[in-house]
Amino acid sequence: SILIQLVVPVLFFVLALFMATLTFNESDDFANIAITRTLLGNRPTIISSRAADAEAAAVTALWDTGTSATRPYEPMLSCACNCPDGGQPALFSGTDCCLYTFDPLTTSYSPFDDASRYCARNQQGTVKGVCATNANGMDVRPGVCEANSVSSFDGYLWRASEELTLCKDQDTVGCDALHIEGYNATAGRYTHTVYAHQSAYHSLPATINSANSAILRRRSGKPGAGIQTTNEWLPAYTLYASGDVVDNENDSTFITSLFVVMGASILTASMAVFPVYERRNNSKHLQMVSGINKVAYWICHW
Repeated sequence: SILIQLVVPVLFFVLALFMATLTFNESDDFANIAITRTLLGNRPTIISSRAADAEAAAVTALWDTGTSATRPYEPMLSCACNCPDGGQPALFSGTDCCLYTFDPLTTSYSPFDDASRYCARNQQGTVKGVCATNANGMDVRPGVCEANSVSSFDGYLWRASEELTLCKDQDTVGCDALHIEGYNATAGRYTHTVYAHQSAYHSLPATINSANSAILRRRSGKPGAGIQTTNEWLPAYTLYASGDVVDNENDSTFITSLFVVMGASILTASMAVFPVYERRNNSKHLQMVSGINKVAYWICHW
């Protein structure tokens, strides 16, 4: 009983005082992440390029073994075919698509003939019911887009993708795709578009790194050349509303208060040991019958 009433609470108080002297340094250092194909489950990139594009075929052949899968060329679906729902904002800026469109014959961008009318409507969104649904279930602008979207590269990805399934668990498509518009070694211009699955956060840098590494091997003539990409974390800081940095390196208040409360709770609870014991064996009843003063009885337990 003496051990429970005195020694254990004292030990908790001593631990509380000791914990208050400790210094805890919070580490904001995170390990750097190497951007490799392993982040995508080693799934190959689906590449679509023209059969007549010899430079694209040469660059594609220099991809690392097992990291690419080619398929027959299919044109990209023009962004002019985008048909957002009522109130939905455009998925691209006007300067990126509406004002210019890619010409595969000249491998250059030319003004879009329907820019003034389409861009104004696209920025405002369309009314529900204006969009047309093609055979793949895609919502596109009615007319030419409705027919061409089925045989486009976008239509293939839409058709082959499994809904509500992570890219690493997809049966046909993986986490990324690459559509090569044209590779021109003479001009040093390599134009391609990268598609990324929404469940693969590292697909964009990983695919771009793979494509650039293959281009580097082609341009340098060194099959072993490559580019290593690393994601380095920026330091994280927590700020107060005033903008000051929160300094919680030596915040041991919680641990100290925890041991103080535990010690105090045991110390106060130990006072009930003897009254309960005496009530159980009827010694309290015997003392009351013998005429003991009640105030003196309770004070003696303190």
